[in-house]
Amino acid sequence: MKYIILPIEDLNEIEWFEVPHHNENNVRKSLNGSKFIIKYEEKPSFINEAIEYSHSEILDIVSGSEWTEEIDL
Repeated sequence: MKYIILPIEDLNEIEWFEVPHHNENNVRKSLNGSKFIIKYEEKPSFINEAIEYSHSEILDIVSGSEWTEEIDL
């Protein structure tokens, strides 16, 4: 699987049939709601230029403070 991060403004531009793992209601969004992530096996036709991430790379990204709230114990 490959992953990309897109600006939230692109959410309505997604051809959801090309990314069967997602729909507009279940994508992972950044905490501030400015970005979202989609994953795919074959690069969708609507993606022109975007950085592709591997599974391990995207896990590192989403574990950061932009995507995951810190919990005080």
